[in-house]
Amino acid sequence: KHLDQDEIAELYFDYASFLDNHNQFDKAIDYCLQAVEIFEKLALEDPHTYNIYIADTQNNLALLYDKTNRLHEAEELFLQASVIYSKLVEENNEKYLPKFVMLQLNLGTLLYSLNRMKEAENLFDRALELLNRYSEEDREIHLEHIAIAKNNLANLYDDTNRTEDAERVYKEALDVYEAIAARNPEKVLPLITLTQNNLAGVCYKLDKIEEAIDLWECCLDKFDQLAEKNPEA
Repeated sequence: KHLDQDEIAELYFDYASFLDNHNQFDKAIDYCLQAVEIFEKLALEDPHTYNIYIADTQNNLALLYDKTNRLHEAEELFLQASVIYSKLVEENNEKYLPKFVMLQLNLGTLLYSLNRMKEAENLFDRALELLNRYSEEDREIHLEHIAIAKNNLANLYDDTNRTEDAERVYKEALDVYEAIAARNPEKVLPLITLTQNNLAGVCYKLDKIEEAIDLWECCLDKFDQLAEKNPEA
C-alpha cells in the first residue's frame, strides 16, 4: 500500500520532531518544510482538517529557526501560525486555546531576545489573559502554562528595572509551581529552583537581604536534591 499524502506529511512532521530532539536542527528544518508544503496543498481542498497541521508545523519550524538563530524567519512563521490558531480558537476554544497560548509565549520569548520588550510584554500579558478564560477547574490543567507566562513576565520586568513588579510576579509564579509540585514535584523542581534564584536576585536589589539569603539557601538545598537524582548533570 502506498502512503497517502497526509500520511507522508505526518511522517515528515514526526521525523522532524525526532531530529529536533536529537539536535539535528538543519535536517529537522528540511522535513518540516516538506511537511508544511504538503499540508498547505491538502488544506486547499479541506482547510477544516488540515489548517491545524499547518499551524503546528509552522510553530515547530519557527522554534527550529529560533534555535538556529534565524530569528526573523522564526517571527514570520510564529505570526502565520498565530493567524490560524486564533481562528481555530473561535471554533473550539477548549481544544485549541492551549496551543494558541504556547505560541504567544514562544513569540513573546523570541521578541524578548530581540530586545523588543513592549511587544514581548504584550504577548505575555495576552497569554495570561487567555488562560484566565478558563474555569477554576480547567485552570488546574494548565497551571504549567500559567507559571511559564508569569515567570517570563517577571524576567522582563526585572530586565526593564521594574524590580517591585518582578518580585510580585516571581512570587506568583512560585505559588503556581508549588501547586504543580504538590502533584508532581520532580517535574518542576528545577523550575522552582531557577525562579527562587531569580527572586533572590530581585530581593537583593530591593535591599531585602535576609529574604534573599533564605531564598538562595533554599536554592542550594534544591541543587543538592537535583544532584542526587542526576549526578551526571
